[in-house]
Amino acid sequence: MLLLRMCHNTRLNYLSRSVPPTLFEEAAKIHDEITLQSFCLILRVEGLSSPQIIQSRLPIRLEGFGLRSALDISPAAFVSGWANSAKEIPMRFLESHKLFDSFSSCNYEQITIKHHLHVACQHLPTVASSKDDDDMSSASSLTIKALAQNPSKLQHRFSSELANQSAASLLQQVKSRRDMARLRSVRGTCAGAWLDAIPSSQRFALTPLEFKLAAFVRLGLSMPFTSFVNQCDCGKDLDSTGFHLLTCKKGGGPYWQHNSMVSCWSECLKSLGMHHRIEPRDRYLNSDDRPDIVIYDSGDGTALELDISLAHPWNQRILLKATSSTGAAASQREEEKFMKYATEEAPQGGCPNVLPLVHEHFGHMGQKAHEYLKKLAKRFTNERGCPDVLHFLSYWSKRLATHLQKCNAEVIRRKLDCILPSDVDSSKCSDWIVQSVGIV
Repeated sequence: MLLLRMCHNTRLNYLSRSVPPTLFEEAAKIHDEITLQSFCLILRVEGLSSPQIIQSRLPIRLEGFGLRSALDISPAAFVSGWANSAKEIPMRFLESHKLFDSFSSCNYEQITIKHHLHVACQHLPTVASSKDDDDMSSASSLTIKALAQNPSKLQHRFSSELANQSAASLLQQVKSRRDMARLRSVRGTCAGAWLDAIPSSQRFALTPLEFKLAAFVRLGLSMPFTSFVNQCDCGKDLDSTGFHLLTCKKGGGPYWQHNSMVSCWSECLKSLGMHHRIEPRDRYLNSDDRPDIVIYDSGDGTALELDISLAHPWNQRILLKATSSTGAAASQREEEKFMKYATEEAPQGGCPNVLPLVHEHFGHMGQKAHEYLKKLAKRFTNERGCPDVLHFLSYWSKRLATHLQKCNAEVIRRKLDCILPSDVDSSKCSDWIVQSVGIV
């Protein structure tokens, strides 16, 4: 998947910036079709619906997989290429009536640079003006001379606006509340960081099964195992998206996932040399609601208690709110945790300084968790003398996001192991699951 996005999908970048969109259209269509077919082969699915295709072509920072459409961005790329080179190319060349005089015998007489630039500008989105830009209130009023005044990141600005428009239209296309909540959650903070992670070690590498399950959840695809089993061992019916498998308490899957995320946060604190303990029983002898981690020196001389939890946007209590707000499930859980510790007296030897760190199953990292991770990044740079705050933040954002996807896949696998049909040998559980998701 990483090679498909970073190597194959960028091969037409140069041509898209130098060839007029009208001449580039056929090649762009073929390229987009090949990219989509390759993506389907990776997931082992026969095809994707129109909303899923749109989602796959969105940037990772939104809810997509970063497989940008060459056809969609070609007008922005072509105009941006000329705007960046306008200062180097004599302006009189832009006023020429012919594309190249040497091609006059090839029926190119009617094709002009001005014409192609004018046509391409008609397909550009309206972008908000920056500090150094003139007002760009209308795409039809854009000229190559005006754009050349500030060509810095011009293609990025147009492409970002196109992506935002596609993401907005995608939300309008989906009808179910669950799909709307999923789309808003997967565009949340660090929700797609696992797709940006370079699999240089096992900490950042997903197995084929883990990746496909994560991709299925992100795209809202129906899990293939629903054709084999349709009821959980708790007695409830299984849904095709794996929601029940992730949240069913029978078998201890959610508890195992919670403890695994606590361990990952503990490793983050260990990397900074912060003295902490996981669920210290000696400080909370009379309390069943112990904090997950107690940090004895949080940097300001006081102890800090971390309460780590996972929330699913499809929970009935929050589903309606999650359809209209990104990170609603995490925000709701943070409020519940603050209210809980505000109304309860601190146990003997405990401290009232509690911070809830919430992750949504679709990947979104709660606001408090992300803010605390940034605080840890600043502490890391101050102690190590490294000015790059983003390095630590990027590393642990990707590691936590990847670990969450690993946990999701493991919970589903463990649950399936318990509800396999009686005619399936339990010793071949892994093989059965691999076949059920279509991996060869």
